[in-house]
Amino acid sequence: PTLVSQLLTLLTAAEYSDEIDLFSGSYLSLLHSKNAIIPALKNFISDEINNTKTPSLLFRMDSICSKMLKLYSHVHGKSYIQFALSDSINKICSDIHTSYEIDPQRLPKHSKDLLSQNTKNLVHTAQNLIDTILTPTRHMPLGFRKISKYLFDTVKEKFQENYPYTVVGSFLFLRFLCPALVTPDAFGVCSTPPKNVQRRGLLLIAKIFQNLSNQIEFSEKEEYMKELNEVVVKNMDKMRNWIDWVVECEDEDELVMSGGMGIERGVKDGEMNSIFEFLNKYKEKISDGGLREVLEGEENSEKRCS
Repeated sequence: PTLVSQLLTLLTAAEYSDEIDLFSGSYLSLLHSKNAIIPALKNFISDEINNTKTPSLLFRMDSICSKMLKLYSHVHGKSYIQFALSDSINKICSDIHTSYEIDPQRLPKHSKDLLSQNTKNLVHTAQNLIDTILTPTRHMPLGFRKISKYLFDTVKEKFQENYPYTVVGSFLFLRFLCPALVTPDAFGVCSTPPKNVQRRGLLLIAKIFQNLSNQIEFSEKEEYMKELNEVVVKNMDKMRNWIDWVVECEDEDELVMSGGMGIERGVKDGEMNSIFEFLNKYKEKISDGGLREVLEGEENSEKRCS
């Protein structure tokens, strides 16, 4: 995993994006089949942190580490996301009479009463979701907690004390929970796609979670959202306490932690072929000779068998 991590870190340019996306899915399947996901993700995380000088940029760019964390969370967090969001999201989507729009530019003129009611609707629904999500539960995958703990400890060792919370919040919300909030149908959270009114409400709630996980209030950039700063400030300690719980996991066997409940462990032939072709194509970019020796050995073996 270390050599692959080095290679993928080098191939960060946009010209490699499609190839890396294809490779990442196959590589994740291979890691899962070998119970090696958590150790591999730790390598990616370490490389990202070691190569980042400004903490505010950690995991914000479309790096290979961000891609792997996002892919891992989407594949291995599906059952958790359904447990955490299903009841609340389906309730929102079934209520076709409630509006959540608070942007005056999107509302009819002279609709002060409507704006006030919509704000109340949004605050009430957002708080219900905050209370639901930020409640400790055994359904949180152990692998998620293990990764969060490693993120927290590694970032804390290098940067200021507040950054571990925002980095873990980014992993759990920016690339996982918030996308599931905005497109719940794509994550299997709801049976039918939300209507435009409900999807707009979910988008605004996702914005609240993003700021809450980043521990920042809304600013003039989105003036109409400043009305919700009271919700953000009110729940900042709740978010930090929840993250403290998430990262309080025992150092269990990483082989146990690497698995995903209900996830098939096999690797398809096509996935193995794509992994070998990708690594073979870019083997010269690895400074360590180990990967080249392995791949060249495989090539010679194939020639002898042909």
